[in-house]
Amino acid sequence: MGVDQVTVQNLSVVKVDPELNMLVVCGAVPGPKGSLVTVKTTVKTHRAKNLETGISNNPQKASGRNPQKASARKK
Repeated sequence: MGVDQVTVQNLSVVKVDPELNMLVVCGAVPGPKGSLVTVKTTVKTHRAKNLETGISNNPQKASGRNPQKASARKK
């Protein structure tokens, strides 16, 4: 406790005052008052979703083995 680095996303910079060397941030910033804070820009990478509809890659799901429901099958 006290040495952990915490990352907070989706904060917005409201005002920059170079005269007072101050950066005003809208949102909750963890840590005690007067501590050092590192501010950097980030770019999230988005993964491509599986575009196959109706078929699951999960072997635990019945829809992956047979997309037709058991109750709708012809006997």
